Amino acid sequence: EWEADFPDWRTIDRKAKFQVTMGPEDVGQPIRYEQLLEVEDADEGADSEVTYSVTGNFNSWSEDRMVAGEVPGQHVLYAEVPSTGRLEWRFFKDGDSEQVLCPAFPECTKRTAEILGPAKALSNSWVVNAAPGVEVRIELLVAEGR
Repeated sequence: EWEADFPDWRTIDRKAKFQVTMGPEDVGQPIRYEQLLEVEDADEGADSEVTYSVTGNFNSWSEDRMVAGEVPGQHVLYAEVPSTGRLEWRFFKDGDSEQVLCPAFPECTKRTAEILGPAKALSNSWVVNAAPGVEVRIELLVAEGR
């Protein structure tokens, strides 16, 4: 039977490094995992302060800032479908209209479409067709700056 003192991988940075210790004198002892150092990219610290906004036909193409979601890198906003029954949107990084994130093709209805940006002059948008007044949860997941 094997015993090990595994780290809780849910709370460990993906880039963390560990030393696994096991030797001939450790018979009957569990394998030991020791974290060598806490790793933080210069970009990662900056990413935690990056904000995202949604602009669309529901807010007259102005910007509404998203809130942090339940997992790191997740950003969330609820938007009401306009009277037309068509909700359109794209994202701004740091509230900057010249740092647009949008789908790779116009009038995109796919949740997992390739995302372009951040860049200026991008105009494609995601679209949801639904009954007017329905609240739609818009999510953006940014992992490792992507």
